[in-house]
Amino acid sequence: MNASDVINRIAEYFDKEELKYDYNEELMRFDYGFCIDNEIVQKADCLILVDSDGDDCQIVGYPNIKAKPETKKELESLLFGINCNMFRGMWQLCKDEVRYIRSLALEGDAVLTDEMLDIAVFSVPNIIAKYADSMIAVVMGYSTADDELKKLYEEEDTEDQSEEAEENSNQTEYDFDELESILLWVKGDKDEGDNRKV
Repeated sequence: MNASDVINRIAEYFDKEELKYDYNEELMRFDYGFCIDNEIVQKADCLILVDSDGDDCQIVGYPNIKAKPETKKELESLLFGINCNMFRGMWQLCKDEVRYIRSLALEGDAVLTDEMLDIAVFSVPNIIAKYADSMIAVVMGYSTADDELKKLYEEEDTEDQSEEAEENSNQTEYDFDELESILLWVKGDKDEGDNRKV
């Protein structure tokens, strides 16, 4: 897409959604923000940076969390663990400030739809709200990266395991004697040479 088309499309979308924003023409950057339903991090600053060639956009969210020297390594471990478990986007430290980045590819004949912008714009504050508490806990030294990762992903693992257990319970189970009888019927009793013997 042409960069100017991308810019116009994003501006139309923000106006339609009645979202307040500032646009920096020199940087081709939209700045906006969200109030978050979260006790600790109540606001997220966001921006969309349009590529000069119109090939993609970078969507960045800042939860206003800064690393502390004494817990920085632990925070880095937490961000790495979260990134390993995420399908899209990436958490990183930039000058000791936590930020979340998503990419919106617009290569070729791509069309920037409302659905694409919905995901790009509204997913960022939702992701920030989900992980901000754990990050703050680690930064403040109240918790460890391992503990927070368990808290974040243990429930998902438990759900996966329960689904697997339910699936396995629907399969026919054989005890050893029954399985032995079936194998004897298939292979035959070597002693008597009767292939039908059970």
